[in-house]
Amino acid sequence: MLHVVAFIDFEAERLNDLKEIYQNFTPRVREEPGCIQYTPTLDFDTELPNQIRDSSQITVTEIWEDYKAFQTHLKAPHVIEFRKQIQGIVKQVNVKVLQPIT
Repeated sequence: MLHVVAFIDFEAERLNDLKEIYQNFTPRVREEPGCIQYTPTLDFDTELPNQIRDSSQITVTEIWEDYKAFQTHLKAPHVIEFRKQIQGIVKQVNVKVLQPIT
C-alpha cells in the first residue's frame, strides 16, 4: 500500500474555481484501478494552539494499492487534463509519497 499527501498552494481568490475542478476530477480518480482513497481537503479551524492553518492550501490524501497503480494514475488522460485546468490557479505542489511502517 502507498500513501500520498499532496500540499497544493493556490491563488486564494480562485478557491471556487479550484473546488469546481476538483468536484469533476475526484470521482474520476476514485474510479481508477488501485485507488483506495482520494480526498481533497481544506483546513478546519479547531483553535488548537499548535494547529498550522493555511487558507490558500488544499491537502489531498491518497491511498493506492501499490506504486504501479499510482504511476498509472499519474499518466491517466484526466490527470493530464486536470494539470492543464489548474494552470494559473495553483502556485506550487509539494508531494510526500509514504509507505506504512511494517
